[in-house]
Amino acid sequence: MEIYLKDIKPFVRYAHYFTIGEETKKAFGIPYESRLFYVKKGHSFLEIEGKKYEMREGNAIIINSGTKYRFLAAGETTTYIGINFDYTYDYSYLETPLCLAYSKRTFDNKLIERVNFIDMPMLNDVLFIYRADFLEDELDKILTEYSTKLFLYRTNLSSAFLSVLVKCLREAKNPNNSMQTKKAKSIIEYIQKNYSEDITNEYLSKIFHFHPNYINRIVKESTNFSVHQYVLRVRISKAVSILMQQDISIGEVAYMCGFYDSCHFSKSFKKIMGISPGDFKRRRV
Repeated sequence: MEIYLKDIKPFVRYAHYFTIGEETKKAFGIPYESRLFYVKKGHSFLEIEGKKYEMREGNAIIINSGTKYRFLAAGETTTYIGINFDYTYDYSYLETPLCLAYSKRTFDNKLIERVNFIDMPMLNDVLFIYRADFLEDELDKILTEYSTKLFLYRTNLSSAFLSVLVKCLREAKNPNNSMQTKKAKSIIEYIQKNYSEDITNEYLSKIFHFHPNYINRIVKESTNFSVHQYVLRVRISKAVSILMQQDISIGEVAYMCGFYDSCHFSKSFKKIMGISPGDFKRRRV
């Protein structure tokens, strides 16, 4: 089944803590659903389709349904968080944990959800996240939600695990970017607060003491827009808010939002919103 990321609705079938002992060497198993493993404490190995991954505290990995794997010890006890899940609710009628198949001969393809992401190919393969400790609190909360099974717990699990997946993808897209993310966040927050200023890469460079090209790159990696494009969108968003709440002229709105003239403002507004600010204002009324 081919799918876009926007169309997923994760179904968390099982969430648990488990340990791998000092001398554990489990047989290969084939899961009927996708799985996320996070190392809470310790050190061991995870062998997946013949490739061995060293799993240390704070590491996480996501594997797809039908992917053969096994755990191997590394001389110490390792505590894991495990999440068994589907990307959709198509097989949600299978609510209890599904046992691993231990050979292709006993593996029943009818029980499996197989998805192929069109826009997120990294989810079609093993996804290893080296620095995933930022997930631990959320994963602990998912385990609590699963174990207590309060009213609407399935719905809550789905939304909580979707958040985990998004954070995994962001980290995987920009590995080793924790400091870079903080820098980008500071710059983005500055833009959002000072959008009416004449903000350029060079302007931000003087404030944050980074090269203009570096600033542009990290802002684009965080927002998918260059600095110029992002500033423009923040200004238009603010303009929409003003037009919705205040009865003032288009020229005043343009000035308040950092545009040098109303003509430039109107062109930018229509390009992004698909309608002129004047027509937007009239329709509001």
